[in-house]
Amino acid sequence: MTGKELSATPASLSDVLVKDYPGGATDLNFPPLLVQYWHVVLRFRWLILGIIALCIAFGTVFTLLTAPQYTARAQVEINRQQKQITKVEGLEDAESGMDLEFYATQYALLKARPVAERVVAELNLSNSTEFFGAHGMELPVAEDSKPGGANRQAEARRKIAVNLLLGKIKVEPIRSSRLVDLAYTSRSPTMSATIVNKWAAAFIAISMDRQFASTADARKFLEQRLGTLRQRLEESERQAVLYATNSNIVALDAVRGSDGSTVTGRTLTGANLEQLASALNEASGARIAAQAKSGTRGDRASGS
Repeated sequence: MTGKELSATPASLSDVLVKDYPGGATDLNFPPLLVQYWHVVLRFRWLILGIIALCIAFGTVFTLLTAPQYTARAQVEINRQQKQITKVEGLEDAESGMDLEFYATQYALLKARPVAERVVAELNLSNSTEFFGAHGMELPVAEDSKPGGANRQAEARRKIAVNLLLGKIKVEPIRSSRLVDLAYTSRSPTMSATIVNKWAAAFIAISMDRQFASTADARKFLEQRLGTLRQRLEESERQAVLYATNSNIVALDAVRGSDGSTVTGRTLTGANLEQLASALNEASGARIAAQAKSGTRGDRASGS
């Protein structure tokens, strides 16, 4: 075979390599792996270019037909230290649990269904055409002529709105901090910003409600305790009045202290004792005066 002769089309890649690298099949030195791949690419280049062009065309059409999405973000600070509203010892421990457990619980509560329900209720999203339109939906309206059909429709729309919120909200804790990123995505930038801000406000409000509720039992206990002490005080006052009556101790005047308790000023027995003491003092004074007068007269008589 001369260099001017044209060989037949090779049946395989090995034939091509044998032609390019003469020396016999037994003494064949194959090129590196990348060179082999390059020959394969050159052989199927039109098929590969067609696949790439098809993918680019499909991606372009999909991008043009897809509605733009807008993501709004907000940050929430989660503080583990709770403010002690009451001074009852033991109501709140200084170390109530591990940090990881506490923050994991807060992250779960931040994406809990009650927060979404509160956002839907405060923004009236179940009846908002703009809200459903921002998620590529129409306001669900179904005819129900049965009694209570309107209530069932409203409840169904509320559940749909809550599920939409839970599916779009994202909670992303910031490492080594107490901050949490909230992100909400929809077709409307205004609706995304409104929802994410309201979501943060709803979580803070629910957290405050939970803190106030944690002191409800202590407040109820204190009120019951005060009521019991008030009853005991009234019973003690009745016992004191009964004893004074049985002992003929009649209060002439009484005043109330700064704490509201009754303080007896004077009693009948005390007044009698005061009169007796006054009479005794007068008699003692008269006796002393009489003794002094008689002593003075005796001195005059002896002197004369």
